[in-house]
Amino acid sequence: MKKIIKTAAAAALCAAMCVSLGACGEKKNANNGTTTVTIWSGNGHDKAFLNEKIAKWNETTGKEKGVRIEYTVQEGNINEKLSLAFETDQAPDLFTGGNFMEYVEKGYIAPFDEIEGIDGIMDHYSKYTAYGRTKDDDGKIYSIPNGAGTYGLIYNKDMFKAAGIVDENGEPTPPETLDELRDYAKRLTNESKKEYGIIFPGKFGSWYGDDVMKMASASCGFVDGYNPKTGKYDFSAQGAVMKTLVGIKEDGSCYPGVEGLDNDPARARFAAGGVAMKTAGSYDYGVLTDQFPATIDWGVAPFPVIDKNDKHKQYMGVGAYLLINKKSVPEKERAIAEALNFFYSDELIIDAYKSGINLPIDWDLVKDIELDDSMKQWKQFAELVSISIDCPVSIITGLKSGDAMPVKWLNEIWPGNIPSSQIDSFCEEMTKKYNDAAANYQKENPDYDPSTSIIPEWDSTR
Repeated sequence: MKKIIKTAAAAALCAAMCVSLGACGEKKNANNGTTTVTIWSGNGHDKAFLNEKIAKWNETTGKEKGVRIEYTVQEGNINEKLSLAFETDQAPDLFTGGNFMEYVEKGYIAPFDEIEGIDGIMDHYSKYTAYGRTKDDDGKIYSIPNGAGTYGLIYNKDMFKAAGIVDENGEPTPPETLDELRDYAKRLTNESKKEYGIIFPGKFGSWYGDDVMKMASASCGFVDGYNPKTGKYDFSAQGAVMKTLVGIKEDGSCYPGVEGLDNDPARARFAAGGVAMKTAGSYDYGVLTDQFPATIDWGVAPFPVIDKNDKHKQYMGVGAYLLINKKSVPEKERAIAEALNFFYSDELIIDAYKSGINLPIDWDLVKDIELDDSMKQWKQFAELVSISIDCPVSIITGLKSGDAMPVKWLNEIWPGNIPSSQIDSFCEEMTKKYNDAAANYQKENPDYDPSTSIIPEWDSTR
């Protein structure tokens, strides 16, 4: 009975998806021979932008080439919908979402390397692919990123000017080192005026990732504590950041109530004024422009580093973009290639940047484009692309989640159970623990090959 109910539910959901799309799988217009390429996306932020661009392409280039793009933003959990669609042979031709390595193993998707007619894409963007994110163990490329997400320190220019933290021209100078970050936070704090040097979203699930790991990457060139050049873990840079943040807490220079503060309230508080600094991602440009419109003059700066003479490329978010349904290729290879060439075209990527929709992964495409002054922070986030890098997936350790560094930060270091004077030695212990665990995992799982995450020629210096 349970099996019957489950099958009926799957059929109903599949039917609902087909109705919402008008049709599933391959679709050709019998009257004019046009081949339709169906695309599912889980990204809603660029829906209006892409719908307009696709409509124009369909009526011009697409019509000339006999190809029509049918683009649908799926509401809800797109991964679940894709899983069902593949099980019932109703998957779209191209799509975003899902676990690409799982789809590779199941034979669901085709590599870009085997698609005719996309040489321009491969020549331009294949260098941005990474093992564990877009390549399999054999080096085949299953997706190519065309955009990036950057991270940095946003700062309240008004507060910096009022505190005299400016250059000879009176322009604010954000901190370049971790020592300056702590010093400036202290100088910018005035509790009587309810002004604070920095704000930490302690309740935010990515607090450690954003404020410690990503900030530390500017001093070492990698995240997760994993150094792809050596194939070993090293938490020394993260330790330096942790000591700085704990020191800011001890100075009373951060916005109070860290432990109960989520990211949205923290962003809203920064936008309203009275907070001098906060870590942020390029997606926060839209948040501080539309969701919580900033009432202050603010800027974007690279993360501060341990030593200003030893700067590294900082973390850049890059992942799989469009994946190709393997079953669609025999019948629709030419049409799929035309659709991909549209989505990876310089024109579309540049227009997305100019509209404040997406940052290009190739900074050279837009570095000379002038934007309106109202988009100055967007350009500053984009400029970080040139000093940022996408890191390969870390080697597996097999450690339990409770033993992971982010948990130790929340439960032991930030609360003060581990004094700041002992953070360095604690990080040394965690470095050994992670490396021992990785070696043990390899011993217990001899089929696991970590070599794709080890890159001896890795160079993150800037």
